[in-house]
Amino acid sequence: MIATLNQCPLYLSDLLRLQPEGLIASGSAYNLEQIGQALAEVAAGRRVYLGPPLHDTGLTIRERDVVRLLALGNDNQEIARALVVTEKTVRNTLAGVLPKLGLKNRVELSHYYLGILDITRNIRPGQCPG
Repeated sequence: MIATLNQCPLYLSDLLRLQPEGLIASGSAYNLEQIGQALAEVAAGRRVYLGPPLHDTGLTIRERDVVRLLALGNDNQEIARALVVTEKTVRNTLAGVLPKLGLKNRVELSHYYLGILDITRNIRPGQCPG
């Protein structure tokens, strides 16, 4: 069972690719009864996802891999080495991902993946939601 406050669809999709028995993205308002029901489902051997609906971000698997490695603190050279591609490929991939997600730079991209920046509600660093 995985529990996270992160609501980023890229991050949640990456977690689901790990095939956990259950995933609760508790950044949303779930009551104790819903969480208890999810835990009971897992205990009964069923997989559970309790979180926001996941939408297609339009990113390829390779683009998602680059974003994940960037958010984990890797520079372009380290990402290239891990994915067995050139640094130019990493730069080009990042240059294509930013406009797809409506982000300005790699810092915003990292913050988005880590759940610090919510582009679905147009919340930027330093702003309060609501």
